[in-house]
Order: sequence, then C-alpha cells, then structure tokens
Amino acid sequence: MVRSLFLLYLKRFKGMFLAMVFLLGFSMVLLITFSSGLDRLHEGFDYYCENHGSPTISYTVDITEKAKFQGLDEVEGVRKVESRIKGNLPFYKVEEKPLYATVSTFIEGEEGIINPYIYDSIAKKEDGLNALISSKIARKNEIALGDEVRIGLMGYSIPVHVYGFFDDPSTIQLRPYEFVSSDRTLFGELLFPESEFPKVKTYVYDYLRDEVGHVQFDSYLLLLSLRNRPLCDLLKDIGNNGGEALAKRTNEILIEGKEGYEEEKIDGFCKDFLNNKVSITKTVLESKSVYFVYIDRIHT
Repeated sequence: MVRSLFLLYLKRFKGMFLAMVFLLGFSMVLLITFSSGLDRLHEGFDYYCENHGSPTISYTVDITEKAKFQGLDEVEGVRKVESRIKGNLPFYKVEEKPLYATVSTFIEGEEGIINPYIYDSIAKKEDGLNALISSKIARKNEIALGDEVRIGLMGYSIPVHVYGFFDDPSTIQLRPYEFVSSDRTLFGELLFPESEFPKVKTYVYDYLRDEVGHVQFDSYLLLLSLRNRPLCDLLKDIGNNGGEALAKRTNEILIEGKEGYEEEKIDGFCKDFLNNKVSITKTVLESKSVYFVYIDRIHT
C-alpha cells in the first residue's frame, strides 16, 4: 500500500522530486567543499607558522626613549627584541582610491624579527624613501615592485618607492574571517627600514613643508597637532634632529621568544623587568592559534 502510494506520488511529482534530489546533492557538495577548504586553511596556517615563526609578544607604549628597554633582550625566554615606531596613516596608489596602512619602522638583517618574512625585493632608490609592503594589499590592488605609493595626512602626501614584499601571520591571507568578510583590500602594512632614517628630514619634513608652503606650514602643523599630537611632535623633532628623532624613540616593542617557553611566561618575565621603567598601554599575545588571530583582529 505504502509502496503503491509512493510510486504514484513519484510519478505525479517526478520533476519536483528530481529537483529536490539535485538540491540535496548540490548542498552536500558545497558542504564538503567548504569543510575541506577550512581544513586546508588551518593546515596552511599551521605550516606557515611552523616554518616561519612569528613575533611572540607585541607591547604598545606611548612614544618613549628606546633606552628604557635596554637589557630586555637578556630577560629569560627572550630571543630577540625589536623597538620600532608605528602608526596608522592613509596611503595611496598614485591616482587611485585611498588605502589605509599601519606604517612601521623595522631593523634589517638577521638582527631584526621581520627579516624571515621578506620574500621578494629589488634595489632601493637613492633619491627617495623606500618601504616594504604587505603582500596581500599589494596583490589585491595590483601594486608591483618598483611602484610608487604615497602616504600622508590632511590632503598632503609623500612619495614612497615599493622595493619589497613581506608576509607574516598577522597579514597572511589564510584566516577564517576571509569566509566572513572578504573585503580586506583597503588595509595593509608598510615597513620602513632603519637605513632610511638619514633621509627622513629631506624626504619627509622638507618635502612636506615644500608641498604645503613655507608660510602655511606652521598652520598645517597646528592643525595636525589637534588631530594627532604625538605624530605632530615627532614630525617637528624630525625637522630639528633628522633621523635621530626616529632612531632613539619607540612606541612598539616586538619580542621573539625562545623555543620551549610559553608566551604567558615570557610576558610575565618581561613585565617584571619593565616594572617602574615604562607604562605598557596594551599587550598582544600573537598566538599561533587561527581562532585567536581571528578574534584578535576582529576586535582590535
């Protein structure tokens, strides 16, 4: 009886039945594809971290003297320490839409923490500023080696020569929230090597002053101080002391830990050492966990 009713139903609604079977099969294929994609995502991220490593801890502080962190590289569990200047600025691919970047300095060579993540570069320009750019924003915005981008504030900008690409677990494309929100094309990172410090007065302060106009430059600095006082003070110091203004200051400390030490342990040792020397305003533990990076990047 049931079999007869089923056959009658199948014969009468054959088209609908076939459509349901097709949709069910198609849904299963999508589910399997998505699941295998997540597995490859996690495997790729883990492989990247295992083969390239990552800065263990990042401390953000108010702009202060690097001398306050002297001896931090001798703390138990610490392998390398890198002090740098870091800020967020708009930058532009010439004649195109504005992009946004974290702009930082870095130490070149084996002494630096960033060096293992640089994977392609060309010769630097002598007559201008040079910077590395995170590969993801370069790839998605068709920025090639040798291209010029511009960074700046309040309608004025400074040309920068792209001489290399870098990648690391904080900018790598293999992250779960790529499935949640794929519009990450406007954000990236620019890294200026410390070898560029002697050029900053000529190609930052003097260049910007010429662009704004000598008469109006004081007014420009006043407006900039109302929007970003630390950046304005640093720019003035560059005008007075050139690259030394950057060379002796920092507002972010990268710490690469030794193998066998947990990040929380290293964090504790470093805080004990820095107690009463400097006020740490934020601590980020850059775990190798995909989910930790996902949550951290969404909420900070």
